[in-house]
Amino acid sequence: RLDTLKFALAGGENGAALVPGKPEESPLYTSTVLLSTDDDVMPPSKEPVLADSQTERLKAWITAGAKWPEGVELGQ
Repeated sequence: RLDTLKFALAGGENGAALVPGKPEESPLYTSTVLLSTDDDVMPPSKEPVLADSQTERLKAWITAGAKWPEGVELGQ
């Protein structure tokens, strides 16, 4: 789940989805820069892959500490 900071940091069976300051250790980022043919690429194949500018912005946000205001919950 990635709808709250708590869940993004806690992660699931494979660990945290988000590691503030470390994009290379954050599946939230690393899954977006996989080849479009990779089974683990995000977003899933039914959606277009992120543009380079989007993945770079995500990487920069994580590198800067992934600031996420307390209590903010994301929706669709």
